Amino acid sequence: MAAIPNNDIKLQLKLNDDGSITANWIILPGMVKQKVYVSRVKSGYGVEWNYDWLDNSYTTQAGLSANNQYDFRVEQIGEHVSIGGDVKRILIPSDFYDNKPIDVPQNIKITPQPTQISVSFDAVPRAVSYDILFDNKACGLRTLSKVFTGLKPKTSHTVAVRANGSKQSSPYSVTQTVQTLPTTPGTPLQVKRTATETTATISWTEVNGAVGYDILFDGQLYSTDTISKVFTGLEPGRSYPFQIRARNEDLAGSYTGQLSVATPPYPPASVSAVSTENSVTISWNKVTGASGYLVRCNSDETNTYSGTTSVKYDGLKPKTTYTYQVACRSSDGIGSYSAIQTIETLPKLPSIPSGISGETTESSVTIKWKPANDATGYDVLFDGSTYSTTVPSRTFTGLVDNTEYSYKVRSKKRTVSASMV
Repeated sequence: MAAIPNNDIKLQLKLNDDGSITANWIILPGMVKQKVYVSRVKSGYGVEWNYDWLDNSYTTQAGLSANNQYDFRVEQIGEHVSIGGDVKRILIPSDFYDNKPIDVPQNIKITPQPTQISVSFDAVPRAVSYDILFDNKACGLRTLSKVFTGLKPKTSHTVAVRANGSKQSSPYSVTQTVQTLPTTPGTPLQVKRTATETTATISWTEVNGAVGYDILFDGQLYSTDTISKVFTGLEPGRSYPFQIRARNEDLAGSYTGQLSVATPPYPPASVSAVSTENSVTISWNKVTGASGYLVRCNSDETNTYSGTTSVKYDGLKPKTTYTYQVACRSSDGIGSYSAIQTIETLPKLPSIPSGISGETTESSVTIKWKPANDATGYDVLFDGSTYSTTVPSRTFTGLVDNTEYSYKVRSKKRTVSASMV
């Protein structure tokens, strides 16, 4: 640092009770500005400085460290030239603060939560630790904040704070009373829904501490004190949005994400069936809003997807009556079944004749075949006309010699006939 011209400004230093240093001096003629620089001798680092000071006194910050010497330098500047100044040194004794009072912490902030309270405050000069008097129990700390946990919701607690110096403590701050916040209920979980064509039932697991629940259903708010709600008068084949939240005596919790429940449509208007001797195929018209269908044939039920409009049941008994119905499904329920209808499987056809052969003379043809065990008779289609017989042969006479005749034979059982061969 440059030397100061030897023009005495009568610099005097005073150590104040709060640990600050006040300097006074005279101002020389021609002074334009002044440089004030305060440094700690041990470290050589500046503590405070101001290079545009105009007054004839200067007071440092309070609470300067004890057991240290400080250099206080003032230099007066004229028109671009130093015109005078001085440097003085002062000691703050090691026991300077032993009998000095320490300030009460300020800006105390208390933040309650349902089960904890946070306390914070500003630092106090010369404080080496702090005490928080929480519910009349002192808690010592060296930081500027503390969180008190394990508290119960909606309970009152008292808080006061003091600072501790090396030898003395400040008084406690004014005692403040704060109440922990009420607990916000949790969000309902395991939401289930079922639906019929005109109703929807929504249920969920109980939320701890809840005294009731709100359901925002299709834009309208409903309340209940149970863990389920039934909505009636709904439209078939429609999806309804909803959300649920829990309430306790003080607060309402968060809603669930948006969910939905879908009512199944009415049954198909057109349901029909066709049969063979061992199968029934049931068909119906496609229904808007159906996610699938439930088809019932006697006691056998089959689920199908929305793109399917027919189901075939195989392995049935011949000449047997079966009932059938169709209902529409949604993602959350099954609608009512269509009216019960019946269909009969066809009788079982007799076996097709085998081993067919023909014997001829000049004017007759005898056709023979192996007997069919399940046949009660036979039809012979000969030269365009059908002839019946109960035995496995048939002779045709009065024919024209050297003429070709076509024929087929089929077995029959009562009113059912097999295919011609």
